[in-house]
Amino acid sequence: MEHFTAAAFPTPWGWAAALSSASGLRRLSWPEADERSAWEALGAPPNATPDPAFGAALGERLERYFSGEGPSWDQRLDPQGTPFQQAVWDATSAIPPGQRRTYGEIARAIGRPRSARAVGQALRANPIPLLIPCHRVVGSDGSLCGYGGPDGVALKARLLELERAVAAKDQRR
Repeated sequence: MEHFTAAAFPTPWGWAAALSSASGLRRLSWPEADERSAWEALGAPPNATPDPAFGAALGERLERYFSGEGPSWDQRLDPQGTPFQQAVWDATSAIPPGQRRTYGEIARAIGRPRSARAVGQALRANPIPLLIPCHRVVGSDGSLCGYGGPDGVALKARLLELERAVAAKDQRR
């Protein structure tokens, strides 16, 4: 039986909970109203061992992200999904902070140019939001569409604005 560690922790934008396997971060639930909701959204298996140090470390990186320092994820990832989903998540992970790609561009990047809607479905199943930055994927006309979680598209807009401000600050340096 595979062993997991899990933790819940507050972030500036809500509670998060994370699940990690021996291979890396498997799932992240965020943003939730409270700790209990974060645990419920995570759906950790019963054999997951609570690991406050794991939560504190990930929470610290998220704190830096939300304070405008930009993403600095050195966390190994272990998302579980189909080969198509994995390809979509890999292509999405390659989008630099402060930039956007359309669902169609992601479909073309993975060699499936007619699969923009399927790309959307794969991103809907993204088990590690923020670290697999599905918020950077937009509609063909540049519109913000299709983002899960509380506040949906409004949350996507906040994340993009945060990253745009960080990218602008970095360019001025």
